Amino acid sequence: MIDVQRELAWPRSVVSAAATLALVAMALGGVYFGFAVRRFGAALLLSVGLALMGVGLVCTAYIRESLPFVFTFGVVAGAGFGLLAPAAIATAVAMFFNERRGLATGIAISGCTVGPMLALPLAAEGIASEGWRWTFLAFGMTCLILVPAVALALRAAGSPTSEVAAKSPLGDSVFPVFRSRTFHLVFWGFLICGFTTLGAVETHFLPYAELRGFSSATAAKSYSVLSVFNLAGVILAGWLADRVNPAKLLAGIYFIRALSFLLLNHIDGQPIFLLVFSATFGLIDYATTPIVASLVATRLGVHMMGPAMGVMAMGHQFGSALGALGGGIIYDAFKSYFELWILAFVLAIVAALLSLAIPARTSPAPHGQAS
Repeated sequence: MIDVQRELAWPRSVVSAAATLALVAMALGGVYFGFAVRRFGAALLLSVGLALMGVGLVCTAYIRESLPFVFTFGVVAGAGFGLLAPAAIATAVAMFFNERRGLATGIAISGCTVGPMLALPLAAEGIASEGWRWTFLAFGMTCLILVPAVALALRAAGSPTSEVAAKSPLGDSVFPVFRSRTFHLVFWGFLICGFTTLGAVETHFLPYAELRGFSSATAAKSYSVLSVFNLAGVILAGWLADRVNPAKLLAGIYFIRALSFLLLNHIDGQPIFLLVFSATFGLIDYATTPIVASLVATRLGVHMMGPAMGVMAMGHQFGSALGALGGGIIYDAFKSYFELWILAFVLAIVAALLSLAIPARTSPAPHGQAS
């Protein structure tokens, strides 16, 4: 952002508008993926997502006017981000597995953690040595090179499981799924998940750590610890989702997350507490996604997994936006993050209770009504 502003002399609002539009396009792209995956197939949609991301980044590297910049990054690349979002990946992978679905989904989603761990240092080095344009161009070309590789890999994986063609326990129509009690219990919990992770912690954790007496270097190292444990947590959660009741597992994760916010309020200048929080929160940060995917597949049916996960991903993004915005409003009002972490604690408890209320299984209800 700073390098773009320095070169082109644009206000920060222009670059922020591109980022905001990308988040909107990402949410809409995820919903489209969910509804279109059974018609067009995961291989085609993921390949299109990579192509859009690549074209968007390559074009952005050559842009010198503000409106084209907002369009190429916010709309073109943003739509690609949506077709490659964690919920889309979870849906695509789940369609190819009858057994060990949770583990397979967890391993695939772990790429969302491995990617930043590898790409962000490369991006920082590239921007410092070659500038932001060459860095955008390099990442865009990498995406385009990966398009045929992803298409061939998924084609080699064979056809989706027979469950994909089968009817959902709630019938063939998508609308009863969205009216079902199970869907709403998972959806609202996942929206809260977005508020407490991407919205509250991943947006406000670093400035909060510096506010409590830690240097920016220490805060950044603790965030790296969080990312490493994120990788382990999402794979472990996927493995557990195949072996225990996923609803109770999800409730346990939300409950541990709630307790972690109490710890976060007591990290004053003590690096050990900061590291304990980073490790704990990292284990449960992305861990909800493979469990939610498992719940949707087993309770609502793989047949309806695309639309259901697409809408849930949109809810997660909406919750993330509320968390990011709400954290800023709370800090401006109280000059403190204490109230944000207490709110996150309460909401995480609510998400845990919602998860505990998820039925063991969903059956068709009489007269076409969803349970």
